[in-house]
Amino acid sequence: MAASIYPFHLHVRAEYALGESGLEVAVTARNLDVRAAPYGFGQHPYVTAGTAVVDQAVLTVPARTWPRTDERGLPVAAEPVGGTAYATGCRNAPT
Repeated sequence: MAASIYPFHLHVRAEYALGESGLEVAVTARNLDVRAAPYGFGQHPYVTAGTAVVDQAVLTVPARTWPRTDERGLPVAAEPVGGTAYATGCRNAPT
């Protein structure tokens, strides 16, 4: 078995059903570990914003701070936006 950065053992099952009322999705997760396992689940639908592909869309969010992250991508501090690429709307702002 390959090494994992998530050191817990979960059984996750997703069921999809397409019916007259639309798509139904049921996701269940069971902790198979002996200790508590942090777990979260969220849907991320693909939505366009009036462009042919989402790659052409630009999202602008008025904000005073941005979340600085550690090497694992976890937020560690709120940094001011002023004076950064975020303030100018740069697509490749630092993370």
